[in-house]
Amino acid sequence: MGPKRQGESSLIRCPADILHMVLKMLSVTEHRTLCLVNQDIRAIAEPFLYSKIQWTWQKDRPDSPPPITQLLRTLLSRPQLAGYITNVRLDGYTYRIDRTGFRWTIPQIPIPNDELDKPIAFIQRMGLPYTICEDYGLPNFGRLQDVSFLVPQGRDEAWDRKIKNTADVLPFFYLPNVQRMSASIQNPDEFRWSISRLPDPAKLVSLHLTHVREGYLRELLAVTKKLRTLRWEWYFDYGVEDQFTTPIIDLPRLLLRFQLFEIL
Repeated sequence: MGPKRQGESSLIRCPADILHMVLKMLSVTEHRTLCLVNQDIRAIAEPFLYSKIQWTWQKDRPDSPPPITQLLRTLLSRPQLAGYITNVRLDGYTYRIDRTGFRWTIPQIPIPNDELDKPIAFIQRMGLPYTICEDYGLPNFGRLQDVSFLVPQGRDEAWDRKIKNTADVLPFFYLPNVQRMSASIQNPDEFRWSISRLPDPAKLVSLHLTHVREGYLRELLAVTKKLRTLRWEWYFDYGVEDQFTTPIIDLPRLLLRFQLFEIL
């Protein structure tokens, strides 16, 4: 048996706990290299390779996106790999600066029509119903404890429009077990909770808010009665000035909010 084969056999014969400690210290590139050695080592290294997926779309390479489509093709051909994935994070620095200021752009991933046949067939095999009238509903995320919905503090393509993200973010306060939340909440013309019943996040102890101005802090603090820490960030955009985006903080209104917070 040659030296290379002996090294491979020695690695496989290591106790599982020691082997896992070693693999946890390796980089993604090293995990990928181990997967190419042989089938036995590949079976050991693949769970580490696919456990955490993090890609960043670089602004200087807008035409070279992360291999998202390649990953989806791999998962379609080997569905068992999806069971190894515990964390997926997609980042991007796809902003541009022009004479109008700082703007975010939305990259596109072109996919030829002939590459859609397998994904379409996979979805059809799942037997998903086409009717929206059946009583299925969405999960309530009853065990979710940490929520982060932060957006950069800068101008984007939709910043000056009337569409706000408030209706998308406020439902997070209805999560039954949420404990820590970071959220960027924009200021709508009218503040309204998602349903008639007010939320009661009894386990929410840490709250980090950005974008939202002092005019709507009262409504948020009134339902977060168990808070221990509150971090609030605001900024003024000279390109946008309305009833909410002003260069001066309304201190009397702000003090009323924090007095209410202390009483509760």
